Amino acid sequence: MELMSGNENYDWDALKENCTYKEYFNKDHPAIKAFWDSFFMLEEEEKKKFLLFLMGTTRIPWKGMSKVEMVIQPTDQTKLPVAHTCFNLLDLPPITDKQEMFRRLKICIDNNQGFTLV
Repeated sequence: MELMSGNENYDWDALKENCTYKEYFNKDHPAIKAFWDSFFMLEEEEKKKFLLFLMGTTRIPWKGMSKVEMVIQPTDQTKLPVAHTCFNLLDLPPITDKQEMFRRLKICIDNNQGFTLV
């Protein structure tokens, strides 16, 4: 079943470690640090909702979270984060305030509908 529909063995640190960045974003950019700080403030169920927002499902590849290829690219400062589920691509506003990043992230994950494989 895991081969067909993925698994739920979440390793959030692996997601962060495997993430790549576009344009002027990099792992040390203040907005990226604010994003990951905000992400790790989420409860476990909220992190799963983030996966639903990012990928359209809460299931991860059968080989584990290290196979999730998340990409973050900058977008307009005034916008909410936007996910392109077919590419695991996140458009992220370059917000450096952790609380504001958290607020916008919560809006996205709390008002999202995805699809499920099972």
